[in-house]
Amino acid sequence: MVRDLQRFALNGEAMTDTALPPADPTVGSVADHEARPGGFAAVGWKSRLRWFLAEFLVVVAGVLVALALTSWAQDRRNLEREQAYLRQLNADLQTSERILAETGELMNLRAEATARVLHRFWLKNPVADDAFREDLQLPRGTLRVRPVLGTAEALISSGDLNLIRSDALRAQLMAYVDSMKAGLEDISRYDETYFRTAATTLREGPDLVQFSKYRTQEDRLRPRPNVVERVPFPTTLAAMLNDRSVYNGYNALLIAHRNQAWRYGEMLEETRALRERVDAAIEK
Repeated sequence: MVRDLQRFALNGEAMTDTALPPADPTVGSVADHEARPGGFAAVGWKSRLRWFLAEFLVVVAGVLVALALTSWAQDRRNLEREQAYLRQLNADLQTSERILAETGELMNLRAEATARVLHRFWLKNPVADDAFREDLQLPRGTLRVRPVLGTAEALISSGDLNLIRSDALRAQLMAYVDSMKAGLEDISRYDETYFRTAATTLREGPDLVQFSKYRTQEDRLRPRPNVVERVPFPTTLAAMLNDRSVYNGYNALLIAHRNQAWRYGEMLEETRALRERVDAAIEK
C-alpha cells in the first residue's frame, strides 16, 4: 500500500509537470504592455500643454478677429447713419435760417411802421399822406412761423442721438430744440396778449378803413370799394389822433411786432450757430 501511495505521488508529480504548458518567450506580461511607449499617451505633459495652448490661441484669435470685424462693420454703419442725420439736419437748419430771417425782418418792418403811426400822435400838424396810410395798414396783420425741427426731434425721440459722436454737438442740439420751443411759446404769448388785444381795441374804435391804402386795385375781398360814394363812419385825422383807443391799439401792436421780431432774431442766431457746428461735423 505504501508502494501504491508512492506510485500515486509520483504519478501526480508527473501529471503536474506535464499539465503546465511551456512558457512562451514572445508573450509579455500586462505590466510589460503598459510600460511600452506609443501613441498620444507617449507624449509628455509639457508637449500636451503646448498643443492645447496652441489650439486655444487659434480659437481665441478667431473669435477676436470676428468680433473686431463685426464691431468695425457696426461702427461703419453708425457713421453712415450719423452722416445722413447730419446732412438732413443741416438742410433743416438752412431752411429754418431762411424762414426766421424773412419773418424777423417782416415783423421788424411792422414794428417800425407801428412806431411811425404812434409818432404822429405827438406832432402838431400831422398829415394823412400815402406814407401814413401805408403805416396804418401794415401793422394790422401778423405772421407766425416755426423752424424746421423734424430731424432734430426724431434724433432725440428715437434714441439715435447717441449716433452723434460729438458730446458738445449732442448737448447743443438738445438745448436748441428746447430753446426753439420756448421761443415759439413766447411768440404765441405776444400774439395772444398784445396783437389780438390790439385788433379788438382798434375794431371797436373809429373806422380806419378810410385812411388805409391798399396795394391792389382788386376790391372784391376788401371792405372798401374802389369807388366811394360816401363814407359810412366818417372821422377826421385829428379826431383819430386824439382817440386814446387808437393809440392804445397801435401801442399794443408795437409791443407784439417788436418783441416777436426780437425773438425771431434770437432764434435765428441760435439756428445759425447750430448749423455751423453741424456743417463742420459733416465729412466732406
